[in-house]
Amino acid sequence: MEFEFNREKSSFIKVLKGKCEKNALKCSVEDNKIMIETFANSEGKLEDAIPAVFKGTIEAKENKTLIKGRFTNGFYLTTLVAVAAILIIARLSWSIYQKQLDNIIMCAIATAILVIVCVVVNIKGKKSKERIITLLKQLQ
Repeated sequence: MEFEFNREKSSFIKVLKGKCEKNALKCSVEDNKIMIETFANSEGKLEDAIPAVFKGTIEAKENKTLIKGRFTNGFYLTTLVAVAAILIIARLSWSIYQKQLDNIIMCAIATAILVIVCVVVNIKGKKSKERIITLLKQLQ
């Protein structure tokens, strides 16, 4: 994602940090790197249960500021899914080789659960991402 702002970098960072604080977001800027993340919800609502993190770079161009980055989850979902997929594939191939039907069924069930978890995390994390996108669009 890319956002362009009509402010100088130093004044933009001050405004961004103030707006993030008002909207219960955490903003950190080091050198040319920026990170905006959602807090854990203290009220116990499930709408913000999955944290979102926007990581990117911030550049100054003439009298404008440019932010380029992408969203990640507040935890290593991609790594967890990749490791689980590798383990499931290894177990599935061994079960096929050994002709163990029960283990093949177990691998199919584990794969289905893994897909469901990924879908739920993406749906639940959408609201947190929208909070950050809305904030950045308001500053444009």
